[in-house]
Amino acid sequence: MKKRITLTLLALLVAVVAPSAYAETNVKVNVPFAFVAGSNTLPAGQYRISVVEAQHLVRIDGEGQTVMLLAQPADSGKIQEQTKLVFERVGDQTFLSKLWVSGRTDGAEIRKSRSEVNAERMSQKMNSPMGAAAGSQD
Repeated sequence: MKKRITLTLLALLVAVVAPSAYAETNVKVNVPFAFVAGSNTLPAGQYRISVVEAQHLVRIDGEGQTVMLLAQPADSGKIQEQTKLVFERVGDQTFLSKLWVSGRTDGAEIRKSRSEVNAERMSQKMNSPMGAAAGSQD
């Protein structure tokens, strides 16, 4: 079963927007649970997430690891009141899905990794009905 988890990081989150021709958004965050980013499972902990908009990249630094992910622009249609990360729960795994920054309508949507697509397939197989058995009354 797929659930959406929106982690709103109030005091734990600081967003800094760097104005330039190659806009880059930097967010410091404390994620209180393990999550999957691309093909990497990252432990709970402190992370710095950078979105390089011109190159459609998201870089995650923290807990001794650096992960680079492909992203595409996302538009919420409204100005975000808070910076937040959105995670998708598939089976027993939690995947980073989107990043929204306060004061902006645009964000970044992380492209699904092969491991997320595989987890979704497995989840669908586990949740699909096995079929019905016909019986007769004596």
